[in-house]
Amino acid sequence: MQLLVSLMILGAFVFIVARYWGRYPGDKPERSRAFLAWVGKGMMLPILAWLLLSGGILGRPPPWTAPAARRLPGGGSWAQRSSNSMLPSSIMVGSYWAAASFAWLLTILVVRTESRREIRGASIFWGVLLSPVAGLMLYIGGLHGAGLAALVWLVPVTRDLFALGTPRELPPMYSRALAKRRVGDRSAAELEILRELEKREDDFEGWMILAELYARDFNEMAEAERVIHQLCNQPGIKRSQVCAAFQRLADWHLEMGRDFVAASAALEEICRRFPASHQADLARARMSKLSKRSS
Repeated sequence: MQLLVSLMILGAFVFIVARYWGRYPGDKPERSRAFLAWVGKGMMLPILAWLLLSGGILGRPPPWTAPAARRLPGGGSWAQRSSNSMLPSSIMVGSYWAAASFAWLLTILVVRTESRREIRGASIFWGVLLSPVAGLMLYIGGLHGAGLAALVWLVPVTRDLFALGTPRELPPMYSRALAKRRVGDRSAAELEILRELEKREDDFEGWMILAELYARDFNEMAEAERVIHQLCNQPGIKRSQVCAAFQRLADWHLEMGRDFVAASAALEEICRRFPASHQADLARARMSKLSKRSS
């Protein structure tokens, strides 16, 4: 019976965390894998270790098993001692695991979304309102009840935050990269841009800054061209962005090496992708001017 109740308690903790786990910004398949790994490492392994210690399989049973052992004839077998400690261990480990999960989730939302003000307001409101309940849990349960006490505060804050939908993700910030570029620290600027792009891989502005860095600062036109083609092959990119990217690529070819052939090839890419568009007409007109300049 204790095993069934313990599994229900653990299942309840997993359910309440899973309800919000999949809603923070990021890649959903990656989040699902991370959640399953976190359930195994953060909950199941500690409970297994607790049961092995309580049963005395790994050596002398720890002091917390003494009261339960005295209630068993002859101290009970290792299976009986482990079974008797299953319920308290599931409550303690499960609540600590859930509290750590919600704390991590709120930290991610503070760092990566435009929700800092909302989190601060909800934290103050629920902290003041529910502090007597959390205090009572700590008074009754001590450290064993600290996880539940934290959940009393963390769950309402998280619920309020997601009440109106998934919070908006903060756009990548390239100010530090641009500052390093201005002082000539090109490698550090490149690393800063790549670090910001990890937050949002489809950010048009970031990829264009990176391509310009390769073209103008590193003088690596082949790498800049590769970045532009990779960017323009992304499924969600707009036509105007594609055309602007290839126009900029043509500018860099002319600026860095007066390479009229490569500049015309970049403009031709616009005509190939959008042959009947206004952007293609502009590209053809510019190609005509470049042909006259190069002859």
